Amino acid sequence: DKISTEVAQQVIKGAQYICSQAGIPLAGGHSIDTPEPIFGLAVTGIIKTNYVKKNSTVKLHDVLYLTKPLGIGILSTALKRGLLADEHYAQLIKYTTELNTIGQTLGTLNYVNAITDVTGFGFAGHLLEMLDDTHLSASINKAQVPIMECAKEYASKFVFPDNTTRNYNAQSPLISGMIDLDFIYFCDPQTSGGLLFSVDATFEKEMDEVLNKENQYFVKIGSVFERENQMIVFK
Repeated sequence: DKISTEVAQQVIKGAQYICSQAGIPLAGGHSIDTPEPIFGLAVTGIIKTNYVKKNSTVKLHDVLYLTKPLGIGILSTALKRGLLADEHYAQLIKYTTELNTIGQTLGTLNYVNAITDVTGFGFAGHLLEMLDDTHLSASINKAQVPIMECAKEYASKFVFPDNTTRNYNAQSPLISGMIDLDFIYFCDPQTSGGLLFSVDATFEKEMDEVLNKENQYFVKIGSVFERENQMIVFK
């Protein structure tokens, strides 16, 4: 009873549209009574077991790739505070509604060793998850990590989610080289962030060719090495 039937229909149509882009049907569902409108989807399906990729199977010397720029949490916070410019809202919608369909291809490639998506724990948090059960660390080239330019504008005014600070407090003891405003970007909780994945370094050229062929945005941001002290080293 919080939104009109017309608005609810538009929400369903939006779900049908994005599901059609993913090549899946929208079926079933149920309703709940909550103080504010909530809409979500659960996905079920069948996959060949040899296509399953974990987030914890990175290997020594792997190259790290990222498929979306960071800053989604910063922009969404600016929106909630009524500070987001119209042109920046368009960027927020663009990245949050962009499907990670490249994951379907990555799952079929033997030289892709590990995959995760960057969501609530931020870039640093999900990279730490990839490294947690290993004796490996990641060297990250800060200059290579993509950050939306407009997000930098809001970050400079200290517009960022509360969870960014929580992420930083939990993650910073395991990280070196994160200084000044770095934590706002690297600990920024993403909604529908990109894929972070590791690739056998001997197949780097082949990986680049696949991504370019599929017109997939990507940046190579670092590599994996034997752990010395910290789990993530920003350079």
